Amino acid sequence: MNASHVRARKRFSYAHEYAHALLDRQLKITVSRRSNASELIEKRANAFAAAFLMPDSGIEELLDSLDKGKPSRVERTIFDVATDGRIDTSSRPAANSQRITYQDVAVVAHHFGVSYQAATYRLKSLGHLSQRDCEGLLEQVDTGREYLLVLDMFDDLEAPEDRRLWSRELRNHIVHLAIEAYRREDISKGKLLGLSKSLKIPSDKMLNLAEAACN
Repeated sequence: MNASHVRARKRFSYAHEYAHALLDRQLKITVSRRSNASELIEKRANAFAAAFLMPDSGIEELLDSLDKGKPSRVERTIFDVATDGRIDTSSRPAANSQRITYQDVAVVAHHFGVSYQAATYRLKSLGHLSQRDCEGLLEQVDTGREYLLVLDMFDDLEAPEDRRLWSRELRNHIVHLAIEAYRREDISKGKLLGLSKSLKIPSDKMLNLAEAACN
């Protein structure tokens, strides 16, 4: 994973590579690059990632909460108590009320933890946007980002991650194993302190933690 990418792009890449792990495990490992983006397995992985992160039902539910995405005409059937029959009627949403704006795309992007562009293309693929609307909304990507900035929501998607967190899970696993090995006397104090140096953890703190596990 490219550690320099912002959070939303990393999240999409995780889902993309998960697709390869599920569907292409018989193939050798390759790096996803611009040069091979047109290959069918790469397109399939991108489609998987979009559907995995932004499921159809979730998009529908969110748009409904925003009072968007409704059809141009809604057919209704009403029970008629006088005749024990039915009355068929229809209604239309208010004019222009269903148009999806940059603000709606930004909300979708933040809700599902994806980029503004990814949210736009997903809405297009699900039939909520025409090609013309899609192109217009993509031109407003900076406005969508500004909207999220104003609401203090931008960092959730596009701020670079704290470098200290990149290896946090790995460091946690190694420290746990090291302390457990020291407790069982499988490694020496010197080995423990050597690991603490490699992990950039103060040796006295590492030793204190290890000794506490022995009590």
